[in-house]
Amino acid sequence: METKRPVFDHSLLFADCFSPFALVDQPQLVGSSSTSNMTINNGSDAVHGVASFYPLPPPNASHESARLNIQHALSLADLDGELLLCPLDPPPETNDPFNGTPIEKRRVADIGSGTGVWAIDFATCNPWANVVGLDLTTPPADWLPPNVHFVVQDVEKPWLSLGQGSGAHAAEDERFDLIHGRQILLNLRNPRKALKRVFENLKPGGIVEFREFWNPLVSETKWVDSGRLPLLVEWHQLTVDAAAAMGCDHGFASQLPKAMKEAGFVDVRVSDRRIPLGGWALDGDGKQDERTAKMDALLTEMIRVGAQGMTREMFVKALGWKQDKADEYAERVVRELERKDLKEDRIYARFRIVCARKPL
Repeated sequence: METKRPVFDHSLLFADCFSPFALVDQPQLVGSSSTSNMTINNGSDAVHGVASFYPLPPPNASHESARLNIQHALSLADLDGELLLCPLDPPPETNDPFNGTPIEKRRVADIGSGTGVWAIDFATCNPWANVVGLDLTTPPADWLPPNVHFVVQDVEKPWLSLGQGSGAHAAEDERFDLIHGRQILLNLRNPRKALKRVFENLKPGGIVEFREFWNPLVSETKWVDSGRLPLLVEWHQLTVDAAAAMGCDHGFASQLPKAMKEAGFVDVRVSDRRIPLGGWALDGDGKQDERTAKMDALLTEMIRVGAQGMTREMFVKALGWKQDKADEYAERVVRELERKDLKEDRIYARFRIVCARKPL
């Protein structure tokens, strides 16, 4: 009996706590970027909204925006609708007598904010938090909750939190209770420097959580014909090679726990995860449960949406390919996702969640 392949469902883009940002029919941000709380520039080298260095397509490209939002949905599916593995406690229940809102709010930073979807969802779900999204570009949006804004900031450089203080010299009330990052460190040339900046800008006792893909894709099938890898694994290994040629380590997740300890963090906790691709079950019983099927479908769609942009951007820029060759190869990758016997390759993606805190 043929295993039913997972099908992508756009309703998966919704967080458990509804955000009007999570558009079903068009899963990328749309609208004007002129919103007043989205234009702060804190020392990045961005030119015309695109950084001078970034290994992937810019987040404001439509296909990349869609890929990043599907990536957000994949994280939600993995965490059963939650935005964090290590939760942040709300502040003490001291509310304004006039409007009932908390007088003291938690400060939260989302680094490498991309389309802003995590920051917007977290702010929507947690009105007791003030959320700052940091990235090399700001996301265009027609609507934002009042407790979120975006800052153009290179996270490897000293942070200028809302323009007041920077780095280790930032005022105590400008530091953060939580700093979150997702698929950011693998795309930096100096992720250890970024970890230093995170440590500087976190309050004593504050929490940090990173979620990083551990590339490349892996196949459990033993390939003996000239040692050739499955096409999807080959393609993903080439993205790792291209990133390395640009100075980025797409396997940095393997070093992350040690790097965080070296940066000064304590209570480092690690959770390694796997997502199968192609409809096969990790436990070997041949049938995926509902949660795994959702993640499989989202991973498949993320590759389908992002393959051309990533291949063109990375292979042409770093590997010297011609654009026509890159586009043809990306088309093969997309077609491979539809192969009926893809499950026989037993391919899976790896990612690692690491939580820690800054000592008191």
